[in-house]
Amino acid sequence: MDEQAVRDSLTKRLVDYCQIDSGSIKGKKNPDGSNMVPSTERQRDFVSILKEEAQGLGFHTEQKDWGLYIRLDANIEGATPIGLSAHADTTQDAPNEGVEVLLHDWQGQDLHLPSGDVIATGDSKELASCRDGDTIFTSKGDTLLGADDKAGIAIGMETLQRVKESGMLHGDVELAITYDEETGLLGAQKIKKDDLRAKYVLVFDSSKGEMGTGTFNAAGASPSIPHVELDEVISGYEATVKINGKNTFPGFGKKDGMVDPFRTFPAVLGILEEEGIVVTDVTRDSLDALELKVIVENPTALERLQTVKDQRLSNKPAVEYSLETTVVDHDIKCDLSQVVALVNAIPYEEMSAERTEGRQGYIQPYSVVRGDD
Repeated sequence: MDEQAVRDSLTKRLVDYCQIDSGSIKGKKNPDGSNMVPSTERQRDFVSILKEEAQGLGFHTEQKDWGLYIRLDANIEGATPIGLSAHADTTQDAPNEGVEVLLHDWQGQDLHLPSGDVIATGDSKELASCRDGDTIFTSKGDTLLGADDKAGIAIGMETLQRVKESGMLHGDVELAITYDEETGLLGAQKIKKDDLRAKYVLVFDSSKGEMGTGTFNAAGASPSIPHVELDEVISGYEATVKINGKNTFPGFGKKDGMVDPFRTFPAVLGILEEEGIVVTDVTRDSLDALELKVIVENPTALERLQTVKDQRLSNKPAVEYSLETTVVDHDIKCDLSQVVALVNAIPYEEMSAERTEGRQGYIQPYSVVRGDD
């Protein structure tokens, strides 16, 4: 197939996919309080359409709790399996329904959309990087386009089809299409080690036109945090200790200065234990912060937390705390031994984003699971 035919095929895929509503909704929960994945049925419907298309092309498919798995089987033994990945959902920052894709033959002009909006060449970094004769995809202006990440899916599907039809020798080529990336990588977090054969995976999801890499050696690590009874009831003030980090787009974690708050966790816990401060709960609602609920008899003991510093956090302290004014009794605490063991087992000095000189990598942040839930 010549270059123009591939371009036409890829364009059709992108247009078709963008016009299918697959928006996710942040914060949807199951009755047990866990995150709902997928958060919308329209994601599942979109994945079903992709599954039917992949099966029609002769690919192996499996619908997973995290999304859709597609595989082109190897036609030669011993070749390294590779993977591709993209996400099915689109953001709710703009309307998802009724998307109509417009193609613009760009010759340096401003783009006037039917909605009345204008994308001015002088104001758009994206247009400034284009060349005369490029085809620009937009919506009509009253909806999102959905190329994040329908473009990634189109590239993945097109790649599998072209590899198959070319007759080239290859190992397994996999495509993982995940739910709920826009709501916090919730689909990707459900992928298990054995779900993929690939040693290397290319994730098609970038607005910068650059190649980034991620080191997912700790992906899916969920240390259990059981509650245990104290030997005796303690009385003290309730306080919230917040350990800060910095969240960035994962593929550019090193370049953009991603900071995992778990890096600071052992130091904070050491101070709390030395001061006799009891941790009663640990939560992580976002990738850039951990919150610890604690009981402290002497509130001034919390001031030692201000000695924990992280120079990478230029606009906020590494640790913050807030204190309640009432005294309460408490008879349980968190057993954090598994968390500390996991954090200490990761060779941050060699592999973390901020210390790795040779690549743009980062360590996938851990999640926490209360063992008695």
